[in-house]
Amino acid sequence: MNLEKIKLNWRKIVLVSGMFLVASVVFLGLVLGVMGSFAFKYVTMGGIKKEWIQEYIRSEKLDILQDEDKTNFLLLGYHKDEKTNGDDITDTIMVISYDHKTGGVKMISVPRDVWSEEMKAKINTAYHYGGLELSKKEVGVIVELPIHYSMSIDFNGFSAVVDAMGGVVVNVPEAFDDYRFPVPGKEEDLCGDAVYIEEKVYECRYKHVHFDEGPNHLSGEKALEYVRSRKAWGNEGTDFARSRRQQQVIEAIAKKAMDKKFLGDPENISSLLSIYQEFTKTDMGKNDYFDLINFGFKNYKSLLNVKIEKVFLDQEVDEEGNPILYNPKYHYSGQWVLLKR
Repeated sequence: MNLEKIKLNWRKIVLVSGMFLVASVVFLGLVLGVMGSFAFKYVTMGGIKKEWIQEYIRSEKLDILQDEDKTNFLLLGYHKDEKTNGDDITDTIMVISYDHKTGGVKMISVPRDVWSEEMKAKINTAYHYGGLELSKKEVGVIVELPIHYSMSIDFNGFSAVVDAMGGVVVNVPEAFDDYRFPVPGKEEDLCGDAVYIEEKVYECRYKHVHFDEGPNHLSGEKALEYVRSRKAWGNEGTDFARSRRQQQVIEAIAKKAMDKKFLGDPENISSLLSIYQEFTKTDMGKNDYFDLINFGFKNYKSLLNVKIEKVFLDQEVDEEGNPILYNPKYHYSGQWVLLKR
């Protein structure tokens, strides 16, 4: 594969990379698309090194990782607590499984309250305690799939991506209000009190967020409120609704990312690369990127028509019709948890 051929096929590579990684790893998908296309034209932009391009051309083209004909990605969304300089618990836990035989994709949302007996803690703390490595292991146990690649993104980066795209449009199925949405930076605000009063509700720590039914154009801030809202009134106050909203926004981002006009502007690509580099962490190295790009080259026709199946773990049932996750009346941790049958 020579440089001139790659230059001629940049549009194909962009479409392939974005579609293959679907939505959950759209940030990675953009990087792959850029490295396989715009990188060759704008090698000095967004921190892309010319040496990487030369390495890709010379590299051995290997198959991407898979088990039983499936390649599985883990995406984590988390809030970084600047006060403790640590990575907080993950609000978004999603597994994307690509089936090499059927060409289909499953987008699996994992509830944050699923209990890990190995950790003696909820699954949403895995990233806090052990980063991507522990998260891959424990989430893999829950979904019964080996995790091959993983990525985490700070929610500030998530918001920045949406703004860099000029916002996204989602169809809100039901209008809802959340009067207890946490205000960033005010988690410990005493709202004028001299000392902390136990069990008091500090109103200044929260704000009211509202979404109308129907198509909504969301800025980065509004998109973040939409996917993180947990205290909404009615049906939208459930974890299932929140998982659905998360998948909605990720799909909207992917759709916007696939727009040729948007990708045709090198400044947009440069902005997204900068966000990717600042706000994401991954266990993938250069060779993994190269393998994924090469996979896109070889399979672009089928990937352009990939079908997505949405799976919500808290809505799944076993062969006898019983929910595979359940909330016990009592748990020794004293917490509200979900256990797997």
